[in-house]
Amino acid sequence: MSNKHKAMLFGGIVGLSGAVAAGHWSDNAAPIQMAMYSVLILGLLSMAFWSDKSRPRFWMGMSLVFLFHSVVMYFIRSYFPFSPIFFVVPLGLVEFIVLAILQLKVLGY
Repeated sequence: MSNKHKAMLFGGIVGLSGAVAAGHWSDNAAPIQMAMYSVLILGLLSMAFWSDKSRPRFWMGMSLVFLFHSVVMYFIRSYFPFSPIFFVVPLGLVEFIVLAILQLKVLGY
């Protein structure tokens, strides 16, 4: 199975499990959505850069990614739970791109 297919499968499973969990435990929808959003962003980013794990500054880059993601989550916490999908997708893409650029800069590309 190619990395692209693994990423698609991972994203689908996490998204579906998050939707089922938020539907089942609707009182806890915001924390569930925050956790699933974090798993998607950080999981897919880790999968994308995992082949670089032997590079000297890989773990420093990943720790900066986790720190930046935590700051982003702090600032967008008032928007959870997400109601329109048109807000989630652009926000996720923008954050993913910024985190990928940060990781590439740390790795020295």
